[in-house]
Amino acid sequence: MGRFLKGLPYFDNPEYCPVISLQNWIEISKINSGPLFRRFSKGSKLTENRLTDQTVALIIKKYLN
Repeated sequence: MGRFLKGLPYFDNPEYCPVISLQNWIEISKINSGPLFRRFSKGSKLTENRLTDQTVALIIKKYLN
């Protein structure tokens, strides 16, 4: 799989800023390499396994309804 460079805009409101949210996630999750968006195991332990595109779509759909 190739690497892609993606740009994220900063928002004026830090509560909704994707850059700040992503920085917070990386700090909280202590991810240093590998997938950025990962599965949780039972007991809410973060795994090394990435979320699938289908899982991401289902999560988005859940919160948009």
